[in-house]
Amino acid sequence: MNNQSHNSVITVYFDRLQANLNTIKKRIGDAQVMSVIKDNAYGHGLIQVAKFLNDKTDWFCVSEVEEAVDLRTNGITKPILVFEVPRFSTLDLYTEYYITATVSDLETITNLLPGTEFQLMFDTGMRRLGLLPNMVAEIKEQVQSRHDVQCTGIYTHFANAEVIDHTNVIEQLNLFKSIRSEFPEEWLAHTANSGAIFNFEEDYVFDAVRAGVALFGYSPSEHKFDGINPILDWKTWITQVRPIKKGDHVGYSSGWIADQDGIIATLPVGYADGIPRLVKNSIKFLKDGKTFQQVSNVTMDYLMIFSPDNDLKVGDEITLLGLDKGDAYYWAEVCGTIPYEITTQLSPSVHRNYI
Repeated sequence: MNNQSHNSVITVYFDRLQANLNTIKKRIGDAQVMSVIKDNAYGHGLIQVAKFLNDKTDWFCVSEVEEAVDLRTNGITKPILVFEVPRFSTLDLYTEYYITATVSDLETITNLLPGTEFQLMFDTGMRRLGLLPNMVAEIKEQVQSRHDVQCTGIYTHFANAEVIDHTNVIEQLNLFKSIRSEFPEEWLAHTANSGAIFNFEEDYVFDAVRAGVALFGYSPSEHKFDGINPILDWKTWITQVRPIKKGDHVGYSSGWIADQDGIIATLPVGYADGIPRLVKNSIKFLKDGKTFQQVSNVTMDYLMIFSPDNDLKVGDEITLLGLDKGDAYYWAEVCGTIPYEITTQLSPSVHRNYI
């Protein structure tokens, strides 16, 4: 009988997070670190990660103001920058919880409540969010007209920093420099995301960097960063084992047919927990260093693995996501995606341990 108190457990290793942070700091010299912990810290756990980093980072960055409020109500004291366009219904939260807003359109400057701190975000080539470069004069006028709010920073976001020496990144940098020169020098300037921190030189650092996926052990491309390693693993335990004969059909829609005799082991995890259905018949999981093929369709709460040998039993520990072998790079390769889509899809309902 399986005596585990959870169907599966994600373990986050803070010594590895610290090592990744140290590697980042070595790359950027005296610049500040803005730790990007949006979307539940890329699936690793917003509050727990923030509490560990609170005295080790200079800023936190999140996607939505609700995340920032959650941090504040859980004792996080460092400055917090919110990336989203402020919604009219949440403007009061920025002043109530001492949160820094992002201004990426002119209307936002008008709407901000007195006492709000904000930073300007310029679109230099991403074409997603941001103030347009040809609006600099109008923006300066707007900022100067609001004596009851305070701008403290200016930034942009690179579209191709995952590619070493990409010309578009160089063009964006030069455009940002020209924009930056129009605003007060004391404002905090930042451009470098994880890709730019490692793929480009010091010229991209400015006053701070926004370290996101690199904190959690991954790069935004197949090019891995030296000294940056995954910080979580995910384990489960076999809940049932049954024999199978060659030719037997397995799972919904008979998604796999056995090509030899063996055993099927059922694991109590599925796409509700964050296992992509795209891994069907394509991924292998680990037990004691040996790999076992996942077979048939991943279901909401279960998946199956196959072995031609009688070497799996109820209660055996299976590593779904590894720290090294079988990590999110491997999952991403199987699914045709990127590692941080994998980690951000890990369900918050999966139990997490922090070491």
